[in-house]
Amino acid sequence: MKFLSLIALSVLFAGAAFAESLEKPDEEMRLLIEPVVGYQFLSRSFPESYTEGMLTYGGRVVYGGENLAGEFEFQYGSSSESFPDLNETSNTIYVEAKLGARKVLPFQENIHLLLRGGLQASRFSDQIGSSGVSSWYTQSVTYEPYVGVGLLFNFFKSLTLTVEETYVLSTSIETSFGFRIFI
Repeated sequence: MKFLSLIALSVLFAGAAFAESLEKPDEEMRLLIEPVVGYQFLSRSFPESYTEGMLTYGGRVVYGGENLAGEFEFQYGSSSESFPDLNETSNTIYVEAKLGARKVLPFQENIHLLLRGGLQASRFSDQIGSSGVSSWYTQSVTYEPYVGVGLLFNFFKSLTLTVEETYVLSTSIETSFGFRIFI
């Protein structure tokens, strides 16, 4: 039931963004494709409790007006950890997809505040090695809501840099950087 509630909330949020954009016919609708590079902190519990840092990369598609838009994002990351005291190693592959909405608010002349939220689907695959023997464990896909805040820095009329902090409720914090080039 929780899963269905989260999906319904995300669809309503993205639908509201699309509906608001249709109500403002004079507002220019844009389709943006952005590369995303981020660094993510994950709380892990195997083989012991620790926080793992992971470089992630991927892309984002945003459609809507300047004030409110829908977004889809995909990211991939991998990391390796060593636990010499336990004679174990861990290799992790992480894949995530986000569907949600974002709102941009003017802050200063060339700086805008970004608010975002929606639903994230993610999956981990871990290769655990101990004493020369390794096994792969793939977790089932998890669905969790996310919220985020960021700043957009407009340079000229054709370049925007983004800095964002996104919180996936209960599992991770992501810091990401991106850019947009308008042609």
